[in-house]
Amino acid sequence: MAKELDIVSWNVHLNTFAYDNNYVVETLESLNEPDIVCLQEYVGGRDEITRTWFDEHDYELAYLPFASFPSDARISQGVMTATKKILQASVEPIVLREDQPRRFRNFPNIRGLLDCTIRLGQQDVHILNFHATFPRPYTVDLRQREFASLVGHLEKYNEGSPMLLCGDFNFFGKDTRKERLTTDYDSFTGTRTDKTWRHKNGASPLRANLDYLFWTKDSLDVDAKLLPFNVSDHRPIHACFTMI
Repeated sequence: MAKELDIVSWNVHLNTFAYDNNYVVETLESLNEPDIVCLQEYVGGRDEITRTWFDEHDYELAYLPFASFPSDARISQGVMTATKKILQASVEPIVLREDQPRRFRNFPNIRGLLDCTIRLGQQDVHILNFHATFPRPYTVDLRQREFASLVGHLEKYNEGSPMLLCGDFNFFGKDTRKERLTTDYDSFTGTRTDKTWRHKNGASPLRANLDYLFWTKDSLDVDAKLLPFNVSDHRPIHACFTMI
């Protein structure tokens, strides 16, 4: 029987993470060192606490920065994937779009994902760590190009290659991108009453299901659950999976 692996996907909230990321370590400790950790809004250059914990617990790290802080180019935010060294994973950064500064986004900016390949049983499984651009009036074309590139990348796994895609997709309301992915793949997110995201002001009624797992149908057996909020405005998703 194929080995069961567990994964955590979590938007850790860049502003909080950059100030003090002890809470990330606390969550990972409580889960008894997951096999795979996919973090979004990870802040490179302000991650010493988290990076030290990963190093001490035998993880390999891969990081894809999306943008540097205008005030300090040594600090950046993006997606990070950590895998236990015993898994001998290989991770490839995939850039989905690349844009120069604009009127409302005065910094060079890319979006992409980390494509992690792990041998599970007799077959390779791809774990994709993704963070979509936030929906604003001036990011419509960015999101359209980004999603088209994402779908193009996913097509390579539609025939025979098991794939699990996780992250913060920034789906609000009736989003056609969400409908496309939930039609093509099995999925997990929050419910109507138990959302994955809430406004940073805990008293605010603003809530949504922004964080998802998607995986190729009839290829993986996935058992997922939401973890409690811990400092970040997003809840971690913790899942165990095996080959079908």
